[in-house]
Amino acid sequence: MTLSPRPGRRRGLTLANALQHDKMDSVEPPTAESIDGHAWGEYVRQAQERWDVVTRSWGVFQRNSSELIGLLATAETNVRYSLMLMTDLELIPGEQAIFWAQFDQRLHNLLASATSLVDHTRRLISYYEHEPEFTADFARRNDEVAQSDVALFLRKFRNYLLHFGLAPIPIT
Repeated sequence: MTLSPRPGRRRGLTLANALQHDKMDSVEPPTAESIDGHAWGEYVRQAQERWDVVTRSWGVFQRNSSELIGLLATAETNVRYSLMLMTDLELIPGEQAIFWAQFDQRLHNLLASATSLVDHTRRLISYYEHEPEFTADFARRNDEVAQSDVALFLRKFRNYLLHFGLAPIPIT
């Protein structure tokens, strides 16, 4: 079974390749002594597949971010909507329930896509372990981001949602 190729790509990622990612991770880059067209082409193709996964994962993260921000912006900028959310739950239960359900869904999607993006990026970077300058630079930059207050909060918040339940948002 082959997944449909994306527009502009000559090859699609096969399901067999996706299921064999451990085998793909073991591909060594060709050396000057052993270089041949096939080995180099395979190395570049597998690298491109990893970059494509990260690019797609980034797109998912961006869309999830936009959806959550859009939902919150509606509550912030639409006076009628804001008043509806602050009204006694018994007066308009359906509309408020829809908003909070959408909020929970979009928040979950955002945090899950952030985690997926991190995992996909790790897989990409591991492919370049033979490039010590590149991986050292990435590790330095990654550590800076990972230790930021925002990243620490998001990591803890994601773990809370995963292990304890929904966000503790007061709905009344």
